[in-house]
Amino acid sequence: MFYTTLTLYVEAFFITAVLALVASVLYLLGYMARGGQKKTLMQRQNKILDVLLVDVLTIPVVSFAILALIVTLKSR
Repeated sequence: MFYTTLTLYVEAFFITAVLALVASVLYLLGYMARGGQKKTLMQRQNKILDVLLVDVLTIPVVSFAILALIVTLKSR
């Protein structure tokens, strides 16, 4: 039972990580395209670190929600 739950969580974690990575890249591309030349190097680095911090904090939380969806779909 523990192995099954762990494999489902790892699957949900990878799905969430990929979704968060895609969303972050799209956000950063839009941010850089809007006014990347006007920003200093430090401001751009800070924005990238902010996005990475948000990803690190939200991936585990959202993966539990996706785990619930996977369990619900596999129970049918």
